[in-house]
Amino acid sequence: MTRIRSLRRLSLMLLAATFTCLAGRESNTRAAELEAAWWMTPRRMIQTNLREIDARMDLDAYVAALADCQANVVLFNVGGIVANYPTDLPFHYRNPHMQGDLTAEVVRRLHAQDVRVIARFDFSKVNESIAAQHPEWLSRDSHGNAYPPYNGQQPTCLNGGYQQECLFAILAEALERYPLDGIFFNMIGYPRQDYSGRDLGICQCDGCKTRFRQIMHYPHRHASVSPHLTRRRLLQQMFNGAWLDFYCIGPFHAQEDRLGLDQVRDIYRFHAAHEQWLADTIELADVGLVVDFARGGEEYGGWLKILGESHLSFDLVSLAGPDLSHYPALIVPLAGQLNDAAARRLDDYVRSGGRVLVTGGIPAGLPAAGVLRTGDVIPRKKGTYVRIRPEDKTQLAASVLEKLDLVFLDGELATCQVKQDVQGLLRFIPPAMFGPPEKCYYTEVSDTPCLYVRRAGQRGAVAWFPWQIAAHYDRQGHAGHKALAVAALDKLLGLPRRVRFKASPLIEINHRGGRSGGFEWISLVNHSGLLGHVLHEPLPIRDVEIHVTPQAPVRAARLLRAGTAIPLTQKSNGDVTCVVPQLDTYEVVLLQQ
Repeated sequence: MTRIRSLRRLSLMLLAATFTCLAGRESNTRAAELEAAWWMTPRRMIQTNLREIDARMDLDAYVAALADCQANVVLFNVGGIVANYPTDLPFHYRNPHMQGDLTAEVVRRLHAQDVRVIARFDFSKVNESIAAQHPEWLSRDSHGNAYPPYNGQQPTCLNGGYQQECLFAILAEALERYPLDGIFFNMIGYPRQDYSGRDLGICQCDGCKTRFRQIMHYPHRHASVSPHLTRRRLLQQMFNGAWLDFYCIGPFHAQEDRLGLDQVRDIYRFHAAHEQWLADTIELADVGLVVDFARGGEEYGGWLKILGESHLSFDLVSLAGPDLSHYPALIVPLAGQLNDAAARRLDDYVRSGGRVLVTGGIPAGLPAAGVLRTGDVIPRKKGTYVRIRPEDKTQLAASVLEKLDLVFLDGELATCQVKQDVQGLLRFIPPAMFGPPEKCYYTEVSDTPCLYVRRAGQRGAVAWFPWQIAAHYDRQGHAGHKALAVAALDKLLGLPRRVRFKASPLIEINHRGGRSGGFEWISLVNHSGLLGHVLHEPLPIRDVEIHVTPQAPVRAARLLRAGTAIPLTQKSNGDVTCVVPQLDTYEVVLLQQ
């Protein structure tokens, strides 16, 4: 009932404001129109984000200072975390340093000077004394514990009673008492970190759980998504050996949104026509991307982009899963989170000839990495870089690096002491002056490596980026980070790619083969046509050159979608090369053995 009454009062106030605007417009005077919509013209605003102790400030000096700079709008703290007026609401924390009615006095004085007042409210937190009385309002972690207090304040959830009910009562009280010219809401949302940058996670209070069950699902039953998005999803299912699945409500033939049905029919018919090649296959990926510790994070997302754009065939794997020996290489993002069992399994994999690329923290418990002891973690700071030395460029041998002498470092860097047979590449450039531009130069390149590599046995090797290099690519998409990551795989670890492309990075590939042998195929999906967040028909990509090291000798190559044979060039070592003349939306290159 509190919320209903508050909403009713807010509605009446907004209705009155609307009538005022309409009356101003019907006065046929430009002045009245501008007055009714004063915010539509540029203003000079000063935000005074007050501390509690500022409640006893010298108001004469405050108003004079605003007048001196000719400010005509002030954003002023009225309520939320601290009420700067004598609130009557028990859940609104009154400023203990205030005497009288600070908001009333400020509004009166500023309006006398023709200065508009926008009231600032922050409902993201409540004082601990109020939180103790209403624990149901608080944001909570996955274990049901309230987020820890910070300087006497506890975070409240957007879906809890305080922000869903009390907020409106506080606004109604303030709007009824004071002739405010506007409202500003600070910190509305779902904060994931506190002021110290500590991760809080996703709120899982009862309010969030309830609203998630009620409203966070697909809101439209009879209208579909972009037909090109439907096609992309079905292609990814088909080319990863999964079921094809399409959902609709009502009979398939009676859909009122039929834009995507042609794509559904096309892919289903293609799968049916070529079921002998598509239905019983195994992954032939060159890289296993370990998802145990990194699912959903920036480092994981960055590797998805790097591998996909570099045409590296990969599979998602778990270190707790079945045999990993058939993967030529494994990538382990956020390796600092490895537990003992996972580290032992990785160590066995390396010593039996596997190649491992790890990123992030110290790979503790992984003897093959050659780490003797951990050192300090260099914190994230502005103006830090990774130097790419001439000897690094020679060893990494990536053409992009010819034009790069450094890449930026926007995160933590782990340090350690390593065995003598561990090679350190790249170098850390400590924080330099960040501004002004005339002073932006660095004077030191440290001896701290930013990439390590160690051989183990005849073929096994471990390469380690002691920073989250893929997260950098996920955020900024800089070519240098991708080039370093791919070169570590290709050059330092000697990854024997079984599929190699000369084609646009907009092509997504998969490499699979028959479970009993006899054939393998490479799928190609054209990801052009994306503009902003809208998918359009892909543009044709011509002359896609593919080089394959097959599992068995190849006798013929065929394009399944085009239904045509294509010429093969074979080398004495069994490698084959073919060219797809034109890739429209998707294609499958079948290699029969």
